[in-house]
Amino acid sequence: MARAVGRICGANGRIRMCIENATRTRIVVADQTIHLLGSNERIAVARRAICDLIMGAPPNKIFGKIRTHTARLDAAF
Repeated sequence: MARAVGRICGANGRIRMCIENATRTRIVVADQTIHLLGSNERIAVARRAICDLIMGAPPNKIFGKIRTHTARLDAAF
């Protein structure tokens, strides 16, 4: 579990902040629990990114996916 939390946070919290800023959500990591705060659509994007990170996907690939999903969400509004 520590490895999964480390992959989500990244070095100096960089990955977590990138996901938060791109999806406009708030990620709270408390021990073994991860909380996501935001709208339902954006939480779904952030959750998918976090699941991919935990499963071992490289962060660069995840950032690309986040950009495309958030661009679609922004265009819808």
